[in-house]
Amino acid sequence: MKRKGYRDRTVIFATMALAYVFLANSLGPLGKNRFEIFPFFNWNLFTNATKETRFDYAIYIEKLNGLSLPTPTLVYRLKGKFRAIGDGINLRKATLTLAFATLENDAEKAQKVRTMIERTYLTGPEQFSYSVRLITYKPLERYRNGKVSPVEILGQFEMRK
Repeated sequence: MKRKGYRDRTVIFATMALAYVFLANSLGPLGKNRFEIFPFFNWNLFTNATKETRFDYAIYIEKLNGLSLPTPTLVYRLKGKFRAIGDGINLRKATLTLAFATLENDAEKAQKVRTMIERTYLTGPEQFSYSVRLITYKPLERYRNGKVSPVEILGQFEMRK
């Protein structure tokens, strides 16, 4: 009796899989400019998305304890110097808020966000200067080798304890 139920489920599953494949192929020719039927029949989604250049805002450290760095360095690359730097989204959100407040010339909001960033994420060194910059990157290159290109400095700040 149990064997019959197993056969019925196998036949139903195989029939549904064949119907799905037939339906997906019959709705249009396989090619670049057709809609995607999830999860099959269009596997170029990732390769198309990563060729684009993206824009973001980032904090660059320029001086650390009174010494200028050879080149301004992305704050995430200095995790050993700043105790609270992580890969979380909260610092990115705060950086974005600081960038927008700076662009809108909202000094009061920018000061509040700066204070929060410095007290929460940039703890460690006694003295440092940093800037908020607009950066460009290609997602796949950034994932592979961390390559980003600073485009524009939005604001420069200094922190002394």
